[in-house]
Amino acid sequence: MASADPDPPAGPSRLATPAWLEEHRRALLSADVRRLALALSPYGILHRDALAALVGARDWREGAFEQALEEAVRQGAIERLPEGFYGDPERCHRRSGGSATPGAGGGALLAGPLHDP
Repeated sequence: MASADPDPPAGPSRLATPAWLEEHRRALLSADVRRLALALSPYGILHRDALAALVGARDWREGAFEQALEEAVRQGAIERLPEGFYGDPERCHRRSGGSATPGAGGGALLAGPLHDP
């Protein structure tokens, strides 16, 4: 009677991530990027810590917030600003004429959602 080999042989099939798992990871990252962009949008500019608190990042998978924030910046969905601030690119450029600086519009940038005139 032949015994079953508990470990499949080493090779590409053992090392490769299944396509469905990679697709699932991309879908999660995409959803997290959208969540960040949507949370930031009404405020225009937020500090990283405020954005993390707003989306409940401490309850996300380990490293997911940082990964999503980096991906959002890479995609242009969120703009990285000086001193740990992040902005909605469309609103930052529209309000500031192309150069967003935290606090440039006064304390209201962090106090609540921005309302276009």
